[in-house]
Amino acid sequence: MKLIIDDRMPGGTSVSLSNKLWDLENADLVVNVKHAYKSYGSGENRIIVLDNLSMNVPKGVIYTLIGASGCGKTTLLSAIIARRKLDAGVIKVFGESPGKPGSQVPGPRVGFMPQETALYNQFTVEETLHYYGALNGIAKDVLEEKIPFFMALMQLTDSTQYASTLSGGQQRRLSLAATLIHDPEILILDEPTVGIDPLLREKIWDYLSNLCLSKHRTIIISTHYIEEAQKADCVAMMRKGVLIAEADRAYLQEKHDEYSLERIFLNLAKDQDCAKQLMYSSSQNSPTLPEKEKPKKEKVPLKKQVKHMVNMNHVNVLLKRNFLFILRSLGVMGMILAGYTAIVLCFCLAIGGVPSNLGVAVANYEISEIDRMAGFCPVVSTNCSYELLSCRYLSKLQPRVNLIYVQDAEAAYEQVRLGNAWVAMVFTSNYSLSYETKLNDQGYSDDWTIENSDINTRWDGTCLPLFNMLKKKLLDSYFEFTGELSAECGTSPRIDSVPIKFHDPVYGTKKHNFRDFPAPGFILTNIFFFAVASAASALIADKATNCMERSFANGITELENLISHFLPQLALVTFQTSMILFFGFKVFGLTINGPLGLVGILMLLSGVCGISFGCFIAYSCPNERSSYYIAAGSFISALLTSDIIWTSHGAHPYMTYILEFLPFLKAVRAMRSLLYKGSGLDDPTVLFGFLHIILWITAFLSLILIIIRVRGN
Repeated sequence: MKLIIDDRMPGGTSVSLSNKLWDLENADLVVNVKHAYKSYGSGENRIIVLDNLSMNVPKGVIYTLIGASGCGKTTLLSAIIARRKLDAGVIKVFGESPGKPGSQVPGPRVGFMPQETALYNQFTVEETLHYYGALNGIAKDVLEEKIPFFMALMQLTDSTQYASTLSGGQQRRLSLAATLIHDPEILILDEPTVGIDPLLREKIWDYLSNLCLSKHRTIIISTHYIEEAQKADCVAMMRKGVLIAEADRAYLQEKHDEYSLERIFLNLAKDQDCAKQLMYSSSQNSPTLPEKEKPKKEKVPLKKQVKHMVNMNHVNVLLKRNFLFILRSLGVMGMILAGYTAIVLCFCLAIGGVPSNLGVAVANYEISEIDRMAGFCPVVSTNCSYELLSCRYLSKLQPRVNLIYVQDAEAAYEQVRLGNAWVAMVFTSNYSLSYETKLNDQGYSDDWTIENSDINTRWDGTCLPLFNMLKKKLLDSYFEFTGELSAECGTSPRIDSVPIKFHDPVYGTKKHNFRDFPAPGFILTNIFFFAVASAASALIADKATNCMERSFANGITELENLISHFLPQLALVTFQTSMILFFGFKVFGLTINGPLGLVGILMLLSGVCGISFGCFIAYSCPNERSSYYIAAGSFISALLTSDIIWTSHGAHPYMTYILEFLPFLKAVRAMRSLLYKGSGLDDPTVLFGFLHIILWITAFLSLILIIIRVRGN
């Protein structure tokens, strides 16, 4: 045995065996790894996972990679299929850099089985095999011939059984079948036979061996069970980020005069530790690090890059998957849509209605104490009578509010304090006389007369909308009372009116509904955050299942995955928009004076903006919890800054500049112009609202593409 000590990197000691049976220099290598280096963390927390590792996998062999958990096997396999980038070193698969456009690695030339089962629970056994076969371009009729064979091979009897209902062993068998279904040139299997019955394991090994012999397929199997390597053609033993041996299995056993691969592994590990200690002792005074070979970036034409990023077959298969998942979860999606629609219904039913039965406490000193106790206020209806004018005014007010008669002013104030009334009204004993005198004197009345002709009020000012509504009721009743009195007496009603005349408004009506103000912002934010929650949760759930790792190994790109999620979410948003248009405007009669088509388009754009933001959250957040925090925080911010609770014109001067930049304010103003002014795109407010939200959609999508570009696929 020839022992070669590789001291290219401290701690990277490698012990390899020259092999008379396996000529690496002249072998047709499928996988060639040179000086691979990979670490995680930085500074004192840096963990070296691959330490100057080199690896050679010839064509047509079963290559078993043995090593304890945590030695770097999974990282190495992920780097081979371009799912992780090396810090230094070079990897070639079929002579090409993995991930290079046109290399089909990752893609149909590779079959990857991750350590986790990585199966979609919503798929049946047959649908799982169809999905992974279709991803790799296998025709439907060919798949229908292959699926029964692999089901028989893996002893899966029920094709209609969902993956979620399979046992652990059955799931691993289905996972292996999904890896084999498209007959890849190289198979990378991470712990493929764990939990599988020994007899079936033997059958699977026979099938894999036959693949190598008959079709010259290459199979890399990673395992921490050394006995798994007994059937392998080549054995690589990995420890501390390096290969301490890489040779023909029989040659290893012959040279070590040892049948047990476990004993051979133990001896080589001891040799590695001795060599490492020797190297440390000789170099501890002046340790040097060799220069690492950085992976070379190959220039690829832009047209080829774009073609590589979007494969329409992949998009079609992913779209079918996502729409099927939506159909399989119609109950959940229905509840979500119903929940958001119910919010709109609650808004229409709860917001903007005219408050009724509002209490008004009245202390009227014009009537007798007995009448005050009985709550009786006689109305004198003779023509041009100035007798008991307080009762005449109250008769106009009574249909609008709930009058509560009390003995005196203090009792009226107490009713407000107790919450029984929102306003206390006090009439002096000389109210009618003083009012008549003030009119007759025409501006020459003394202070006493003017004060006694006033109606004194005190309010519960804790609710501003109610305060404003009651104030309007009191004034409307007063103007109705004075107008009727003036008509009887032949005087002008304008003598005792506010010298400001309110004509019909340019937009809207005199009977303004409070619901009209928050409605545009509420509708747009409702659609936006339904889209945010739906898109973010779908993408995050996809990532959390580890199923996407297998899909990426089959050649799916992040852009294809993004498109396949975007379109189903757009369909959901379109459905939600139509529901809001129907219930909000047709059933509950929300005001709409502009073109319904533009209103619908603006609502859809708000949903598209929400989908874009949701996808951005999913791609930028490290975990599910942080994405929910960002979504919830942005929702609250939108409520405060979108002209829903309060007009932006009342914001701090510096805040107004920020509000103008945010996604919603201009869109809400555009919506308000469409609904209440009947404007079109010729209105700058509407046009800028559309352009502003389109710019935000473009910004979110651009950020997602940048993240994909920076991180790689």
